Amino acid sequence: MLKYALLGLLQYNPSTGYDLKQFMDTSTSNFWHAKLSQIYITLKALEKEGLVTSDVQEQTSRPDRRVYTLTEQGTQELDNWLGDTNVGTSPTQRPFPA
Repeated sequence: MLKYALLGLLQYNPSTGYDLKQFMDTSTSNFWHAKLSQIYITLKALEKEGLVTSDVQEQTSRPDRRVYTLTEQGTQELDNWLGDTNVGTSPTQRPFPA
């Protein structure tokens, strides 16, 4: 699920892993969170799959930062996942009581 959460966040703005972690800490931490290391591992895998790209931005008073951007392929992957009516459920599991 972290894969799709990151793709969803990146559709709004290119961001660093740290920025994504900060956003998650202030928006989803009450019910779902991820460690910074998990975010970076997932971003690296997403880049390898061609779903995001990254650019290193040099900074003078701080370490360089890597900014991730969603690709067209990443947008399509997210759209496909969002269109899947069985996301997060199994045939015997229902999201709401019947």
